[in-house]
Amino acid sequence: MMINEEEKPSFQSSEYIQELMELHEVAVGFEQLGHKKERGDISEAKYKKKFRKSFRDIPKAAVIIRESKVYMANKSIESIFKLPAKKMEGMFFSSFIHPKERPKVEENYRNRMAGREEAEMVYPTIVLDRKSKSVPVKLQAAKINYLDKQVVFVLLERIKL
Repeated sequence: MMINEEEKPSFQSSEYIQELMELHEVAVGFEQLGHKKERGDISEAKYKKKFRKSFRDIPKAAVIIRESKVYMANKSIESIFKLPAKKMEGMFFSSFIHPKERPKVEENYRNRMAGREEAEMVYPTIVLDRKSKSVPVKLQAAKINYLDKQVVFVLLERIKL
């Protein structure tokens, strides 16, 4: 199952801009939480715990990808992948993407990490749940700094094709 141009949900410009604004607001909030100067005097361990708790409380399905692997996943992600969030951590994010969609998602990841403008921020794709069942989703991604490292913050939402 691959998404072709005719099957793509139509993201009207106002809806697309609203999605970008939402992604930007959440990503910037987490990026600010990740800067050392914003952490004040709390230890790195306490900071990581605070960040993880805030991340896990996001109502949308979310993951943080670092070096192509799921670094952190929140509880809401379980509704899409039918897999405990903790089990996803450490696995390559691409292993959860439908094989026909993988090249597009990996290319966007590389472009985003390289700072290229052609990296799509919001787009439909297909992921695989724990039983390898195809699940169409809207993927929203932004590069942020976390503990002075570049990571990709991803929100996922089920869609109908």
